Amino acid sequence: MDIINRGFVFLRTNGPVALVRHIAAFPKYRWELFKAQSRIFFKNNRVKIRGNAVRVNQNGVVVNLRIQQDPINTIGLVFENFLYEEYKQLNPKGRNIIDIGASIADTPLYFAARGARHVYGYEISKVRQSEARTNLALNPELAKKITYINQGVNAQKLNALVSKIGICSIKIDCDNPKLERDLIKGLQKGGKLNKIDELIMEYSDGCEPMNKILVDSDFEVSVPPITGYGNGGILFAKHR
Repeated sequence: MDIINRGFVFLRTNGPVALVRHIAAFPKYRWELFKAQSRIFFKNNRVKIRGNAVRVNQNGVVVNLRIQQDPINTIGLVFENFLYEEYKQLNPKGRNIIDIGASIADTPLYFAARGARHVYGYEISKVRQSEARTNLALNPELAKKITYINQGVNAQKLNALVSKIGICSIKIDCDNPKLERDLIKGLQKGGKLNKIDELIMEYSDGCEPMNKILVDSDFEVSVPPITGYGNGGILFAKHR
C-alpha cells in the first residue's frame, strides 16, 4: 500500500493510475471520478459517500463530514485520519487533547470518537472554520467534548492552555515549519513539556531540532519512514 499526496491511499495494482493524475487531466469531472474510483478503497464499508456527505464508522461511532469547498481535500482528510489513521499512535482515551490545525473538525471528531475526555482545537483558516461548524453540528454528542477555537496559536497561547487544563496530549499539523519549531521550543522554555503525555506532529520540513528537544526532555521519540511526504513526515513522542 502506498501513501501518496498527503494521505491518499492507493493499492499496488495494475488498475487505475494515481488519482492525482486523473485530477490534473480531468479537473471538470474530478469529483465524479473520485467517487467512482474511491469505491475500490471502501470495501470495508467504514466510509460511505452520499451526495455531498461522507459518513465514517470509526470503531462503532459514526462521524459525519460535509463536503463543501474542496471535495478532494475533504476525502483526503478522511483517508488520512479515518482509514490510514495517521494519528492512531496517540492514545486519546480519557485524556485532554490539544489539536493544533483542527481543520474541518475531522481530527477533533476523530479523537472524541476514540474516547478523548475533551479536545481543544485551533484552526486559523476561515474556510475550514465554516466547514468545521457544520461538521460539529452533524455530530452533536461528540461536539459536546470539543472546544473549537477560531484562531491560530502561538507558544504563549499554548503554554497558557496547558497551564489551564493540566496533563494532556498534543497533535500538531499546521504546515508551518517555523511555527512547529516555535511551539516545541516554547513548551520547553515555558516548562510545560512535563505536562505532556504524548505528542504527535505532522512536520513539514524536517523534525530537528524538535526531536532533540523532546529526547532531552525525557520523551521516547519515533519518526517512522513515510513515502510521499517529501521532507515532511510524522513524529511521535511519548513521555517515559
